[in-house]
Amino acid sequence: MKLPVALTLLVGLLSTFSTLAEISLPHFFSDHMVLQRNEKAAIWGSTDPGAKVTLTFKGHKSTVTADAKGNWKAMIPTGKADASGVKLTITSGVHTHTISDVLVGEVWLASGQSNMVVSMNRLPAYADIVKAARYPAIRMFNAPTVTAVEPQTDIKGEWVATTPETCHTYSAVAFFFAKKLHEELGIPVGVIKSAWGGKPVETFTSRKALRTIPGTREWVDKTIAADKKYNHAEAMAQHEKQLEAWKQKVTEWKAKPADKRGRSPRKPATPKRPLDLEGQPGVLFNSMIHPFIGYNIQGAIWYQGEANAKAGRVPYDQTLPLLIRDWRERWDREFEFLFVQLANFRAPSTEPGTPDWWALLQDRQRLILDTTPKTGMATINDIGEEKDIHPKNKQDVGVTQCPVGNA
Repeated sequence: MKLPVALTLLVGLLSTFSTLAEISLPHFFSDHMVLQRNEKAAIWGSTDPGAKVTLTFKGHKSTVTADAKGNWKAMIPTGKADASGVKLTITSGVHTHTISDVLVGEVWLASGQSNMVVSMNRLPAYADIVKAARYPAIRMFNAPTVTAVEPQTDIKGEWVATTPETCHTYSAVAFFFAKKLHEELGIPVGVIKSAWGGKPVETFTSRKALRTIPGTREWVDKTIAADKKYNHAEAMAQHEKQLEAWKQKVTEWKAKPADKRGRSPRKPATPKRPLDLEGQPGVLFNSMIHPFIGYNIQGAIWYQGEANAKAGRVPYDQTLPLLIRDWRERWDREFEFLFVQLANFRAPSTEPGTPDWWALLQDRQRLILDTTPKTGMATINDIGEEKDIHPKNKQDVGVTQCPVGNA
């Protein structure tokens, strides 16, 4: 049976509208997020090319037009700190996307390696703190550990409010930092944690920035050259041989008495091209830092350096300032950058002139304060542990790193 012409046209028109102007946002623009107070916050996403996009937040509206690729970016005033939890609506055509329970306060980026990663549930001393953790105005976004060859625009994750059910997953340093800041300022605090254990500072810095100084430029060039020579098929064939050898070792390991086994053989990692390996220069910048560029932040907290305390590395008072400049240029703002000086580790040296790359890096960290503006350093020598590179006292680290209440 044929439909009347008018009805056919209406159905076609509705079908067209249903596919137009759908709104896509990065994961960090989501329920429970925190926006930086007293600023025009940048919000961005994608829709159909040329579509009008309108943002509404706390009585303010901002309308922009998507470009030829459908990308759009709008600025919306945030006003003073607000813990009430309000809605941010984004409308394009017949589609409306609502972000609920949005707070306004201070936002910080927490990054680095394993000592920033260590979560509350790995530290038994904080079990009671986790059980009592009910701070609806402290929010965390935990980024997953992922790699990328090219700069990314999104990363998975979600904002969560602090409860006993969520707090155990938090970076301990980031949580105690946020808690101290929240208690001192009396405003909401949001922390974006994007860190990966065991990784040098160069992985979190863009390859473009790394190529501006000789030592790191050489590393970038070598990685690019290795990537061009990489043959995935050959690498996978070799990997299959390694897997067979590993399976044999596991069989032999299981055959031993339980008290004589030791650690189980490590399974070979799946091959990846050099430019996608997590320990290579620029890789984590592409995947775990670049997506957040433009999100309004008050500053960054940084706990890293262990992987750089080795012979042959470019001095840390060159590489960390390079990262700081790189990030600030890309955010187009000289935000605060607060870092942790490594705690003492290993037995004391007793012979004069003994080279100690750990102590040398600690000293290099100190020098950064004189060369790089708007930086601060948390000194934690008194909580170091001779035989543990991960000191268990993370509360004092987070509190000491906090820029207020420590005068």
